[in-house]
Amino acid sequence: MKKLIIVALAVSAMQGASAAFIVESFETGVWTSKTGKAASQSTTGATNGTYSMKITDSDGAWTWLGKQWDDPNVFNQWKQNTKLEVDVFTPAGKAHNVNIALAINSAGGWQQIEIEQWPWVNQNVEYKKTLVWDYSSLVASAPNSSSWFQIHIMARTGNNYTPIDYYVDNIRFTGAVPEPASLIALGGGALALIARRRRNK
Repeated sequence: MKKLIIVALAVSAMQGASAAFIVESFETGVWTSKTGKAASQSTTGATNGTYSMKITDSDGAWTWLGKQWDDPNVFNQWKQNTKLEVDVFTPAGKAHNVNIALAINSAGGWQQIEIEQWPWVNQNVEYKKTLVWDYSSLVASAPNSSSWFQIHIMARTGNNYTPIDYYVDNIRFTGAVPEPASLIALGGGALALIARRRRNK
């Protein structure tokens, strides 16, 4: 029974230690595109804070919107986590296909994935989803430290029902695994709690 309690406490503590690192919530502006894809702040579809980034696809073109951070902390957070999560929303309206890609660019090179490969959204049905990219296999090839980091997103529709508006928010890293020292501390804390409970009986 005691072992079960220790394991339960350790798992609970590990989950708490894996809190999300928010990379972008679009409270201070939106990302830019070199080819002119329209983007603006919006209160629609916001899941963290007041604003989201509204991406208007008017031509179905493959166009990236992105941002660069000259901040080693962002790079280090990427290295310490295993997943990139993004909240995406389109209001109910015309039927359409959804094509969304994510990309990471750093000193380790450019990596991308088509996270949504043309699922169909029926007329008058909203599309609302948290996209999760497990990028753990990419971390090993990246340098141990860097001062710059980029994230890019591409959202478009594949048919003539244009324009389609996508709302993106709460871009974050998740899935951090505690270091061995942290696990030892968690186990020690669980044992101390059990010992205290025994003394109080």
